[in-house]
Amino acid sequence: MKIDIVGKNYSVSDKLDDIIRKKAQRLDRFFSDDVTARVVCKEEHKGRFTLEVTIIANGAVIRSEETSDNMYNNIDIVIPKIDRQIRKHRTRLNKTFKDTIFNFHAAEAEAIELNDTKEEEIPAIVKTKKFELLPMSVEEAIEQMDLLENKFFVYLNPTTGKVNIVYRRYDKTVGLIEPQY
Repeated sequence: MKIDIVGKNYSVSDKLDDIIRKKAQRLDRFFSDDVTARVVCKEEHKGRFTLEVTIIANGAVIRSEETSDNMYNNIDIVIPKIDRQIRKHRTRLNKTFKDTIFNFHAAEAEAIELNDTKEEEIPAIVKTKKFELLPMSVEEAIEQMDLLENKFFVYLNPTTGKVNIVYRRYDKTVGLIEPQY
């Protein structure tokens, strides 16, 4: 697995670069050599640092982020989170992506399964909502999301004729998802 480390409003020292690469090596066993992990280190506000790790492999996206006052602590939290996500969802990911992204060796896979004491179940859908998809501008969609006190809102973009989603981000800003199809 290749690792790209980028700093945004933050200078990544050689020491931090080495630590990230060393800790991320534990994820190598899951992926083939052509997969790239993108690590973004950024300073949000004075004294608040965020570490984001995103792995995109043949359509599967595995992502985790952590914000704290210490970038080194973030590394110790994010890498194990990614490891847990892969372990938890590896069966589903392998079925979906037909072993094209994962590089499980038989012995490693057995060892991992022995460590997983309980089988994770797919969460049951407890509620289904049907609604009319209304055409509206981004501003109107944000207003609707706020009026409904939802974390996201699905609407039809009249300009493109496609479904869009606005959502409230962790930092209280708004994000827009425009699917490509």
